[in-house]
Amino acid sequence: MVTPQAIAAAATPGDHHTWAVAWASDSLQQAVAAKAYTVTLGKGIKHVDSHTHEASVLATITSPTKAGYTTAARATATGEQLTKAAVRLADLLNAIAWK
Repeated sequence: MVTPQAIAAAATPGDHHTWAVAWASDSLQQAVAAKAYTVTLGKGIKHVDSHTHEASVLATITSPTKAGYTTAARATATGEQLTKAAVRLADLLNAIAWK
């Protein structure tokens, strides 16, 4: 069940066109915080396209080996991230100007 607290925690401010960048950054931060695996993020910079104004992150990400993935931490992080994903998808679908 998705609680009102979970909905509030998953809210993403700003223009819905920039939400993907925020969500990807959040997912990476949560994975590292949960110690689901060790991730090294280096040389990260935010880039905004001068024509489309779309934001992206340019970074070097070193992912873990299969053996380095911790199951218990992964389960906790996965449940929280799936709840956020459900709320965020609903928010995105509501924000789109459907024609």
